[in-house]
Amino acid sequence: MVLLVTKGFKDLLIIGNQARPNLFDLSVKRLDKLYEKVIEINERVTIEGFAEDPEPQPIDIASDPQLVEGLSGEAVRVLKQPDYEVVRNELEALWEEGYRSLALALMHSYAFPEHELKIAQLAKEIGFKIAVSSQLQPMIKIVPRAQSATADAYLSPITQDYLASFAKGFQGEFKDAKNLNKLLLSQSDGGLVSFQKFTGLRAILSGPAGGVVGMAKTCYSDKEKTPVLGFDMGGMRAFVFSYVLRSV
Repeated sequence: MVLLVTKGFKDLLIIGNQARPNLFDLSVKRLDKLYEKVIEINERVTIEGFAEDPEPQPIDIASDPQLVEGLSGEAVRVLKQPDYEVVRNELEALWEEGYRSLALALMHSYAFPEHELKIAQLAKEIGFKIAVSSQLQPMIKIVPRAQSATADAYLSPITQDYLASFAKGFQGEFKDAKNLNKLLLSQSDGGLVSFQKFTGLRAILSGPAGGVVGMAKTCYSDKEKTPVLGFDMGGMRAFVFSYVLRSV
């Protein structure tokens, strides 16, 4: 699996955000990275102005061809457009090397996803499975966005191969229009999604999340208002034990 990131941020996920869960642990070991290679995309956008300006001035987007309006409503300056022909050549080289899954995370794509979407289109035309950070987790911080895209690109091929194998055991493999929503899977947000749209990122912690939703729906009464505590034992499945706490 390959990570595609804005030029200059090749080591983004190695550096991370310097979080130290165990501050005084003398035997800290860096986690292995999920990707095998990094390709830097020569692109850059920036947010015009700054949020902490006590006297913000209106920005006329029409006055500058480099300015566009981002999804957040802010003015975005496109400093460098990607050379998509160069990107295509790099993607084709990756395909020849045997890579089939990509994670894509570009700076400020939460506000201006155009570069990511065009690169994703090129990758899909070649045949890649690609996880796009602005679609998976459109949040301002690039480190968690890149981490989410990387996890999705790493897990999705395995998850989808398993589900395809599972579906082959049923007549029609759930592909016809009548059966598209016959096989639903629990997601990490506790909701359900059709197995065709299920991805690796949505699978993470889906068991405990489903257990919480199931416990809340079956054990809690809106009429009695009795507090409920759910306890997940862990393991390969989410075994949820519910304890009803009676008020004194």
